[in-house]
Amino acid sequence: MNTLIYSAIMYKVRAMRAAPLRAWTGDGEQRELLPPDHPLQALVSRPNFHQGFSEFFGQCIVYRNLSGNSFTMLDRPGAGDVLPTALFNLRPDRVRIMPERKGARSGIKGFLYVPESKSVQDGIPILPKDMMHVKSTNPGDSLEGMGFGLSAMAPLARSGDVDNAITQFLKLFFDRGAMLPGVLQFDQPMTEAHISRIKERWKEIYGGFENWTDVGVLDQGATYQRVSLGFDEMAFEGQDERNESRILGPFGVPPILIGSRIGLNRATYANAKEARQQFWQDTMVPETLDFEAEFRFYLRYENAYVAFDFSKVPALQEVAEGRKEEARQAFVAGGITRNEYRLETGRGLTEDGDVYLLPFSTVAVPVGAEVAPPAREEQPPDAEEDERDEGEKTEAKAWRQLGTETRVRYAKQVDGTAESWEAAFAGEAAKQLEIDRREVLRILQEEKADSLVRKATIGWQNILLGWQDYLTMAAERWREAFIPHVKAVIQDQEQNLGAVLGMSFDVENLWATDSFTNYTIQFSKPIMRTTNDWLTSLLQTATHEGWTTGRMENALGAMFDKWANDDSLTEEQQEWFVERQPLYRREAIARTETIKAANYGSEELYKAWSVPAREWLAILDDRVRPDHAAMDGIVQSVGTPFKVAGYEMMYPGDGSLGAPASQIINCRCTTAPVILIDGQIAR
Repeated sequence: MNTLIYSAIMYKVRAMRAAPLRAWTGDGEQRELLPPDHPLQALVSRPNFHQGFSEFFGQCIVYRNLSGNSFTMLDRPGAGDVLPTALFNLRPDRVRIMPERKGARSGIKGFLYVPESKSVQDGIPILPKDMMHVKSTNPGDSLEGMGFGLSAMAPLARSGDVDNAITQFLKLFFDRGAMLPGVLQFDQPMTEAHISRIKERWKEIYGGFENWTDVGVLDQGATYQRVSLGFDEMAFEGQDERNESRILGPFGVPPILIGSRIGLNRATYANAKEARQQFWQDTMVPETLDFEAEFRFYLRYENAYVAFDFSKVPALQEVAEGRKEEARQAFVAGGITRNEYRLETGRGLTEDGDVYLLPFSTVAVPVGAEVAPPAREEQPPDAEEDERDEGEKTEAKAWRQLGTETRVRYAKQVDGTAESWEAAFAGEAAKQLEIDRREVLRILQEEKADSLVRKATIGWQNILLGWQDYLTMAAERWREAFIPHVKAVIQDQEQNLGAVLGMSFDVENLWATDSFTNYTIQFSKPIMRTTNDWLTSLLQTATHEGWTTGRMENALGAMFDKWANDDSLTEEQQEWFVERQPLYRREAIARTETIKAANYGSEELYKAWSVPAREWLAILDDRVRPDHAAMDGIVQSVGTPFKVAGYEMMYPGDGSLGAPASQIINCRCTTAPVILIDGQIAR
């Protein structure tokens, strides 16, 4: 009878559909989902012939919230603790608990289920091992925790009655004429017949909500006096809000989530987001874990167990993303180890991951000191060393005196920042590639339709020109889509460098500069160039081999599928792409652009902080380019480009000065600041 109570309980039912009960093996972070045909997985997916898990567990939630109790009977094929073949929910009002006294202690013998229209004598006895009883805490339980739970309806009953009474009053108000009670007075005697006639006539003219706004006209000697309160005087608004908060409180559902009056009056997008997170953290997860503990106990099967899967709950994912960001900041600040950070962000452990990334202390050595560089796994060739001018060699050697461990630590710190944003960059790239796919196919289909109208062969050159025109315009869309991600990486890099140099900089000032505008304008050009190159290559193949437009459509779809989702191709398509197309393009964009943004941000921050020089740092492993390994340790003044294999680059990943893609894609190098203190190089 109460919409608030119904809405609160059904909101819980609908919410839990995002977190199904599943069967697992293993434990903790290493658990593995069991296949659908596993006996335990099959049982929780379909608890009985009539119900899937969503409907079954929704019934559990309704029963517990209404009565404080959820009774589930386990139908076993035989004696013992074998896995049940089915699970059935029983109506709580039809279940009786059979107590048992053992000295001063109380217990239960079992349960008695009394079906509809049956007497207690016809009840069905159920052993405790075959009945799962999940209940809300009842401080008045005579069986000290083994009896019936306390219904959420108990504390809200009076508020619910008031709310129902207000609803009933409003219904009667409109049913009986929507006319406030009053008294008609006449200054002359009236007979019963006259009084009855006047009452009927008044109701006939002014009764009903349709006539509520009509103006009353009284004859000479008559007056009307209202004798009841109006809506404003009865203060229904305050009563509604009071009842709503008292009704929804026991259910743990924030009013904003079900659109109640008190919730809507305070509703904003941010409030709703916080309310969903609070609802899951404070209400649904604890209540669900009550059921999970019982399911685990009663559904034991070899090395398998059951647990709710919260990985698809949007509100908890928002919380998880917040924790990941906190972990990233703690990792950058040296508060947690690399492996702790990887665990928090869902990555696997690494052998060398139990280390902290710590801010550097300032260490100084004389500029002219002739010191040998520390031993490394890989040294730049002597020929490369000889090409440096004398001043550059001296500064580089002095910088290396700080030690390989410190330098590697900083490089990994920047790499960790870039790595933390790769998923966001990859997701945005997949989204933009999907838009490109649709537009490229649209241009092809329009040319196909036009050629049919003209009764001419397909104009492949027209298609190519259409594609090129589209990509020119699409560059701006890519730019705008990635600007927020680029800004986020630069903000993180400002924190990294701020910890190193003990400085701070309001990076918001950077967004309005010509430098940032030029960087973002250049951002999408190589991406568009690559797309254009491979579309041209595909069209040349189609022309040479005489493809139909249908085959071209399939090839285009496969090409973009490969770029956006590397596991989506058939074996034949995969072979074609290995020979012709760029593999793992989405990942390449993410890897390249995150570290590039971090390095661009560093370069601009060096200028803002008047850092005189910076050093090229390469990650010296088996994946590093030989050209970049040779650059490791090279110190160059800020504002002066590095020379890499004959190409000028202002920072690793920079292609604005003509460096080719072979020197940019998947680069993991970075730069570190070099400062002068009283004629000394220091960091």
